[in-house]
Amino acid sequence: MKTGNYVFFDSLAVEVTRRYNMHCAHCLRGEAENKDISYEVMDALLRHVDGIGVVTFTGGEPSLNCRAIDQFRELCLKYDIPVNGFYIVTNGKENVEELAVASLRWYSYCAKQEDTEICGLALSDDQFHEDIPNENIMLLKGLSYFREEDKRTDWDRVNLINEGRAEDLFETDYPKRELGNERIAVEKWPDGSMMVNEGNIYLTVDGNLLNTCDCSYAHQSQHTIGDVFHMDEFFGEMDALAEVSCWLCHISTTLQHKATTD
Repeated sequence: MKTGNYVFFDSLAVEVTRRYNMHCAHCLRGEAENKDISYEVMDALLRHVDGIGVVTFTGGEPSLNCRAIDQFRELCLKYDIPVNGFYIVTNGKENVEELAVASLRWYSYCAKQEDTEICGLALSDDQFHEDIPNENIMLLKGLSYFREEDKRTDWDRVNLINEGRAEDLFETDYPKRELGNERIAVEKWPDGSMMVNEGNIYLTVDGNLLNTCDCSYAHQSQHTIGDVFHMDEFFGEMDALAEVSCWLCHISTTLQHKATTD
């Protein structure tokens, strides 16, 4: 059963594995680790969740742990958690059929909310990724929610995030940008529950909760705002952010009112 306080995540990313099956020179995560997320970590979070806007399954290469993608959906069903949409990016090298089936189950689950347009599965396609079998590409293209252009990236024109392996690439060869501070906005409801309505919360394989999706494994500790086994501390952080968000909203409303009356 659900316990304690509840939170609605507008955007939640779930790190299902830190394993890879490619060695991309630009990877912002850094070197692979032989770690998968556990059922216990996902359960410890979801027993406190009231709803999710979009859940993104990431890694590592998410197709290497399709079981966790399925288990997360089963736990959402267990706790009666509405999820509006999902997003997965894969390199398409292997386990494509298994990933497609897992994504179809998610599509069916999200269809209960009657807005499947925010469901998506994309294929990484750039100069850093290996070529993959054409039959894998065609299988993914058969999915109605496959987004062919989403991750077709020309890194000569788009800045790399200077994290992980990308730190070893020469900036003269590829433009880079530093990881910025992502804004997290929280709204607190009268019953004590909360909604993270701006920014991405990232769940790691170890159960840590981060305030960004775009840092390397080595730098995750710098962005940790809680962990699933001590949710009281996380709710304390969110409570403080809710007060800041409320104050900023009040200032904005006051300024808008002043502008219309001057």
